[in-house]
Amino acid sequence: MLLVGVILFAGLVYLAYSLMTHAGSGALTVSGVKQITGTLGDLQIKVEGKVAPGSIKWNGESKTLDFVLTDGQENLDVVYNGVVPDEFTPGTELVVTGRYDTGDAFQATDFGKPASWCSVCH
Repeated sequence: MLLVGVILFAGLVYLAYSLMTHAGSGALTVSGVKQITGTLGDLQIKVEGKVAPGSIKWNGESKTLDFVLTDGQENLDVVYNGVVPDEFTPGTELVVTGRYDTGDAFQATDFGKPASWCSVCH
């Protein structure tokens, strides 16, 4: 009986840890953005995906970064002007904030790693 209690407790601890460290960011997926493109207008949104390998183009003069964000099903061209964090590499999971016009690239104003409830762990 004690063993069952220990196993249940360990399971609850693991569940709580998983929820805290892998909380959603409230961002749309790339596929989700593609589905509602015509209705976005000038809204600022957050989009979550991974940086597609081979898609990163950096212009040091204008400090412009072009890359493709993917969710494995759809791709989204992204343009960002500003300082790029050191941890920005192909395959990195990101949440980008900005605006998206139909047919154009997503104009990112900010980006970072997906949010987590546990800032100590991540």
